[in-house]
Amino acid sequence: MIELARVIEHFPAVRLTDIEKLTSSVHSSGSRRELIGHRGEAYIMESEHRHPGSRYLYFTNHSTVRYSTGYGSYTVERDRLIMKTHHSIYRFEIL
Repeated sequence: MIELARVIEHFPAVRLTDIEKLTSSVHSSGSRRELIGHRGEAYIMESEHRHPGSRYLYFTNHSTVRYSTGYGSYTVERDRLIMKTHHSIYRFEIL
């Protein structure tokens, strides 16, 4: 089943500046460190079916980068977008 989600907030130009690991979990998340420095768009998404009301961040440059975080919460502080999940904190510069 495909996850249906709705866009809560859209950031048309961001740059991923940092990923901080919070746990010693061995979750396989691929090579997310390679995403640091990339620019693209960020979407705060809200699950409508699988985990109703849960939010995650989708980051893409529409060609080589397509990444979704786990569920968590986000904040916007000045020119920063911060997504905190159970395992990591993702920090973006809003451009």
